[in-house]
Amino acid sequence: SENINISGNGIVNNDFNGILEISCSDMTISNNYISSNNEFGIQMFSSNYNTIKKNKVKNQCREGISLHKSINNVIKCNTLTYNFLGVSFRYYSNDNWIEKNEITSNHGDGVLFINSNNNTFIGNNILNNIVDGIFLSIILIKS
Repeated sequence: SENINISGNGIVNNDFNGILEISCSDMTISNNYISSNNEFGIQMFSSNYNTIKKNKVKNQCREGISLHKSINNVIKCNTLTYNFLGVSFRYYSNDNWIEKNEITSNHGDGVLFINSNNNTFIGNNILNNIVDGIFLSIILIKS
């Protein structure tokens, strides 16, 4: 899917994800209230050139926002609280811009980077997360 705007919604108490993007581009997810979903608030797989801004994402059983193999996305001015993890970048989620987010009181890490490079992380408030504020790792995969 391309060029879709998801804005001004309440996305609450779903069995899996609040919003799931697979191979999407040029999408805007903004001004939504996303709460109490059983998996992720916003999850992106192989989705590029998207904007996630001004959302309130809380009480997810897993991550508030999660990117897998997703590049050149903007994550800006979101509030991520009381999730298992605030926001994660996994497996080649490169060249993303993360700015002015409130990432607080999550039950694990506030921010998790695994095998993701060249991301710009600026002006975020990361407070009172139970484990690490920011966790960075490279995992070597043997074949």
